[in-house]
Amino acid sequence: MSKGKGKLYSPKKPANEKLYSEKPKATGLRIGITYLDRSKYGLEELCKAYKNDKECIQHLNQFILSARQMDDIGEFISKFISPKRGKNDDRQSIEKIKRLKEKYKLEIEHLIHLHCQSGGTGKFVVHGFQTGNVFEIVWLDPEHEIHES
Repeated sequence: MSKGKGKLYSPKKPANEKLYSEKPKATGLRIGITYLDRSKYGLEELCKAYKNDKECIQHLNQFILSARQMDDIGEFISKFISPKRGKNDDRQSIEKIKRLKEKYKLEIEHLIHLHCQSGGTGKFVVHGFQTGNVFEIVWLDPEHEIHES
């Protein structure tokens, strides 16, 4: 507030400063971490446990880079889904979906697990869901402990 006048002070914005882009929204496939868990299967734990394991981090990095090169989310999921099954139907995953739906009002039915190597191979798995053209990662599972096939 300014000195005793009862008005809020609003600093002037620089005339040449743009705070946001007016470009249309990007199209194509996106990887999201909006709903990434902060538990054992989150980014912090991954960094702690695998800070010296370059191969683990490289698999995740290659997975993300592959997503950047694709436009079709169906093609992306097909490339990384396990040939055995990709839908998480274990109790832990069902409970996670229930909590996400309640807390964020999401319209999702199940988690999908994708291996970080094409063909649905490799131990490192990401668990998440599709919403539009975005694959939202919920869990990072480098040892494939959740919903192991």
